[in-house]
Amino acid sequence: MIKLNFILDKNLAFIYFIHALVAWSPYQSTNERKRFKEVVSPLSKEENEVLGKFEQALKKPGNGYRLAWQMYAKKTNDTESTSIVEIISIFKKKFNVFWEQELKPMRLWRDFLESYDWGAHSLLLNKVRHFFNVGRGAFPREINIYIVPGAGERFVSAHTHQTQPDMIVLNISQFSKEKYKDVISTVLHEIIHQIEYKSTLSRKLYKKARIRYITPLIATSNWNKATLPNWSHLFRETIITSIAGQGDNSYFFLDHSSVGAVESSHIKTIGICLRKRQYNQFIRQTARFIVGKTKYYLDHKKVIDLDFVKEISKIWLKTLKTPEIKVKKTSYTFARIAGFFISLLVKS
Repeated sequence: MIKLNFILDKNLAFIYFIHALVAWSPYQSTNERKRFKEVVSPLSKEENEVLGKFEQALKKPGNGYRLAWQMYAKKTNDTESTSIVEIISIFKKKFNVFWEQELKPMRLWRDFLESYDWGAHSLLLNKVRHFFNVGRGAFPREINIYIVPGAGERFVSAHTHQTQPDMIVLNISQFSKEKYKDVISTVLHEIIHQIEYKSTLSRKLYKKARIRYITPLIATSNWNKATLPNWSHLFRETIITSIAGQGDNSYFFLDHSSVGAVESSHIKTIGICLRKRQYNQFIRQTARFIVGKTKYYLDHKKVIDLDFVKEISKIWLKTLKTPEIKVKKTSYTFARIAGFFISLLVKS
């Protein structure tokens, strides 16, 4: 089993805190941003300007998560990263108060996770490694997991990045202790990401499925091409969520899961999530319906193949075949016309 170190790092937590305040990606947690904004509000003019500059930097091509993780890892040698670290210090005073409030629950979580028997999941990770066709030496022997404040008692999340294979950020603090299994599954989810990152086979399959099944349908549909997601990312997240997710969408929780057929109502839900760019919910809903296939592949030591990825494509194809919802403006237009005539009557 990989050695896991659970760490409280105030500087990393501060950079993550500011990063989460900036709404620059549809994959971010809105609940987290809402809670963190309550901490810093009201914002001064200077603080708003600082967040605006950070947002611009994150949205630059090639930056995004790469820049964020470069800052987490304290690799701020370039001028841009150094400049950002300097300007965001304006939030340090407010963050310090928040950090002190969150410190006790974060320490409790750290102590619990350090004492947990992670070796009990070695078999699962070996199954995953075989599934993604990855060798034993392809992922790190040791990972540092940084515990940072989270979105509240109902939410836990974590993050990792391909450029930092020995790092995970775990947003936990106030999360309910009764749901500790969700925390364990969340950590395993991020470890599995680091395994999958080493798989050249999975990337080829995502690309092949996108070209063969999804792209032709989008080309002939009325979907807004500019708002469509990164399909390879959604394939990756859906598969890993079906292995280690939260609740009834995961192999990890399979004793409590029901594996059933995809119903039309669920397809509609998935479609709504896609249209609203609610990708985290889109992933979770899709993962529910491949848990059975995931279990079969893992338990029978099968390697991921096009047939597996096609199963996900079939669900999304049903979603994409439904007409895109248009915003109805009829009632608004009618209200304006009615208001215009009423004003004429009043004037007369």
